[in-house]
Amino acid sequence: MNTFLSLISVVIGNFLYALTVKLFLLPAGLVTGGTTGIALTVNHLTGSSISVFVLVFNIAMLIIGFFFLGKAFAATTLASTFLYPLSLELLDRMIDIIKNQTISGTDSKSTAPLCGEGSISCFPKGDIL
Repeated sequence: MNTFLSLISVVIGNFLYALTVKLFLLPAGLVTGGTTGIALTVNHLTGSSISVFVLVFNIAMLIIGFFFLGKAFAATTLASTFLYPLSLELLDRMIDIIKNQTISGTDSKSTAPLCGEGSISCFPKGDIL
């Protein structure tokens, strides 16, 4: 049961992080750290897909991590390597469908960091993001 709860936590954590990026960081023009921050910067400069960049970068880091940190690292990060970019892409498509609807507070540059940090803080260990 503990493995099942861990898997559910990974799925929910990745979806919430992707939701934070799509609903708060992107509309407010904010950038976060890590792979997502690099992807947002590359997207801003080139217009490339954020989810594709994150997927390619995460796969590269997963392979490097496997060789330097071992199988345990690879096993625990494998799910997030694919779930996060998949969540980003699904949310991107869903948001395009409901684009005419307004979500309260997403245009505020002062609200976005607070809401984004709140969802990231739900998983402070960072092992499921």
